[in-house]
Amino acid sequence: MNDKLKIKTSKQKGFTLLLSLLVISIILSVSFGVFDVMTKELKLSGIGRESQISFYAADAGVECAYYWDIKKKIFEKIINDEASEDIECANKTITVDIPSSENSGGVTTYKFEEFSFNMGEGTTQKCAKVKVEKVISEDTDETITTTIIESKGYNYFCESTSPHKVERAIRVISTKTEKAE
Repeated sequence: MNDKLKIKTSKQKGFTLLLSLLVISIILSVSFGVFDVMTKELKLSGIGRESQISFYAADAGVECAYYWDIKKKIFEKIINDEASEDIECANKTITVDIPSSENSGGVTTYKFEEFSFNMGEGTTQKCAKVKVEKVISEDTDETITTTIIESKGYNYFCESTSPHKVERAIRVISTKTEKAE
């Protein structure tokens, strides 16, 4: 009788090992799946944060150019005086040069050279690259001035070649009509 009992117990030892390996492999598979989802979520939230930083940098570029255009009328001054002027954005002094111009049938387009400035310090630097264009249409009754400001914001400083550099852009178009006197 002892021989029959020993045979049955030895067959069941292998089954227990197989069952425990199966349970461990299922737990590992679920763990790796959860880890994969968690890693992708972390990357996605990081990309969202970097995108937001780039957008805010582009917004800072638009605000700076718009301020100098509306409050200080610096771009009109450069066009009229045909001389470079300095502006200040994010505590950086930027020289805005005389624009190139095209005249076609009473419409003059002035394209200012793109200017850029870095914001922040050290590894938290951001950058904005800004283009300003003025289109002046003169008629006998009125003068229509359209200002186009394009700003591209980056989550790293302008000279960075990082593969993680994110770009966001904003374009603002404003039109002003003045009656001829």
